[in-house]
Amino acid sequence: MIFFSLNSEDIVGPNNIIEYSQIDFDAAWSSSGSMIAFSHNDLEFDLSGIYTMDSSGNNKVQRVFGNASNPDWSPMDTAIMHEQGEAIMILNLASGTKQEICFGRKASEKQAGIRPTERSPGCMTTFCM
Repeated sequence: MIFFSLNSEDIVGPNNIIEYSQIDFDAAWSSSGSMIAFSHNDLEFDLSGIYTMDSSGNNKVQRVFGNASNPDWSPMDTAIMHEQGEAIMILNLASGTKQEICFGRKASEKQAGIRPTERSPGCMTTFCM
């Protein structure tokens, strides 16, 4: 079963290499299984960010705008943790407010592809919602 795929709207770039105008990735199921959060990159930067949709693929909503990735749900599905630039943020879904809980990573961590679930010892995350 495929949940995410490249948009079928291709753009042929230099050397006849197919480039895509948008891509969805980093899918994360909510604890209840009723929602999916995912990262979306688009040639139109304002359309890039973190989106949610229901498990049937409907009701797609952009929750975070811009350079954001690696979403993960809180245990009660009330918030989404994600990376934004070099910060780790928590988005409260009810209020729409974001809180920065950790900023910056060492160059070695960036190269190793450290994600929110694998953060450095100086960053602590606790969900109490």
